[in-house]
Order: sequence, then structure tokens, then C-alpha cells
Amino acid sequence: MAMSGCNRKAIYSHYESMTVDGWGWGKTDTLFYYLESIADSCDYTEEIGLRTTSAYPFTNFSMIVIQRVKPSGWERVDTMDFEIVSNDGHRNGQGMKFQNQTKVLRDITLAKGDSLTVCVIHNMRDDGIKGVAAVGVTIRKKDTAK
Repeated sequence: MAMSGCNRKAIYSHYESMTVDGWGWGKTDTLFYYLESIADSCDYTEEIGLRTTSAYPFTNFSMIVIQRVKPSGWERVDTMDFEIVSNDGHRNGQGMKFQNQTKVLRDITLAKGDSLTVCVIHNMRDDGIKGVAAVGVTIRKKDTAK
């Protein structure tokens, strides 16, 4: 997927859906997101989105996010934590069927011709996590207005 221009806010947005029922999201299941050949050098903000259902059995969700930029070889590993249920028992996020939450992962500078691969793995103790409907990655042009 070729990216165009710094004048567009979102250059990439994709959610990987999972089976909410059944075996769930296993410890060895990795989600991959690919951005190929950035058209222009710009500063961007990486966001991670999480969609859960009421079937999700825990109050928090933790994931490991690995980012690799080619050809520079830059690599970064981050842990992201989402609070699914607040201390007072209310589900966080927006939506009816799915609770949607989005968090900023980091700001990143990508050069013309760079490719970015983002890998997401859940970081929960249990295997076969149920109730996670989708995980998404959005890359937006960084807002430089002051």
C-alpha cells in the first residue's frame, strides 16, 4: 500500500478481527500490520485501538507492540495496557456491542521510502483470551499546529 503526502491526516488504519467465541487469542498468535513505501518524510503518531465485548473476563488488557522500520533497521518494543473495567465497575470505552478504546503508542518519524511493520501479541497470563473482538493500528500525520 503506497502512502501519499503529508497533507492527509490518517495514512493508515486497519483492524484485525478475531473470533470472539471459540478458542480465543492464543499466546503465540501475532497480529501483523504493514505500511509499505511511505511517499513523503513526515512525523506521525501511532495509535493502537482495542475492541472488546462483555465476554472479556478481565479488568485490564496488556499487549506487546513491536515496530520495525526498514531500511533503517530501527526497532522498538513497547508494552501497552488498557483498563477495560474501571475501579467502580464500569466498562471503559465507547460503543454498544463493542467497547472501543484507542491509545497513542508513540510519535515516529518516517522517511520517504520507509516501510513500517507493527506486530501485536497479547501479554496476558492466560492463553486463549476471549472477548477481544479486534485490534487496530492507525498512523496519523502528527499535528504540528501550536
